Amino acid sequence: MLLEKLDSDIPSARVAAMDLFIHCINEYDARDMSSYLVPLWNLLSKQ
Repeated sequence: MLLEKLDSDIPSARVAAMDLFIHCINEYDARDMSSYLVPLWNLLSKQ
């Protein structure tokens, strides 16, 4: 769901997804988030 929102054409959906992602990193250990970082980076680097 997070990646789908980041891939959205609606800017507010992207902002909401980034806010959620930042909150998740703050709540969970960074190493648990590592599996999401590569797809997220690939998605953001396309834009």
